[in-house]
Amino acid sequence: MVIGDFNAKIGKSKSNESLAMGKYWYGKRNTRGERLIQYALEYKLSIMNTRFKKKNSQKWTWISPDEKTRNEIDFVMSNNPKKITNIEVLNNVDFPSDHRIVRATLILKNTKKCRRHFQNSTSSLKTDKEIKTYLYKLEAGINDLINFDENNIQETFNRFEFYLKNSLKSDIANKYNEHTCYFFGETTKLLIRRRT
Repeated sequence: MVIGDFNAKIGKSKSNESLAMGKYWYGKRNTRGERLIQYALEYKLSIMNTRFKKKNSQKWTWISPDEKTRNEIDFVMSNNPKKITNIEVLNNVDFPSDHRIVRATLILKNTKKCRRHFQNSTSSLKTDKEIKTYLYKLEAGINDLINFDENNIQETFNRFEFYLKNSLKSDIANKYNEHTCYFFGETTKLLIRRRT
């Protein structure tokens, strides 16, 4: 999102500017407005002030000192216009300024994590069979560790960690293949298990 006072009057949109502008405009375009439109088109931004229908009295964002000239020169631009549900100009805020506040209403939702990217933990071992298989593999790794003749504590720890993670991973990998390959025949399932 790009938000700010650009001192640019963008006016009515032209036929090739539909990606950058909506159909609701205010005032006449100046050279800074032309540059702002080019910037929006170059970076695939949408000027959100032009996407929502408002009365002219609710569109202007700046007033001249003599209070005769009113322009829309403060804009909200976004590369994801679907996330913005409304743009409004607040005129009831009491502070000494020639600008009015522009407020954007956004949709902020946490994206759901894909299940494939979750890190599996021991809590994914749910049945007694899965737990027994895991413990059997872990015990075999620990027995191998006992027979390992090394005085280096770090090397022993690294091997223990490897056996711990590996026995869990192989069990979960088999479980994953069983659930995701349900449309394969038995022969294909056996080939997949043989590969892993």
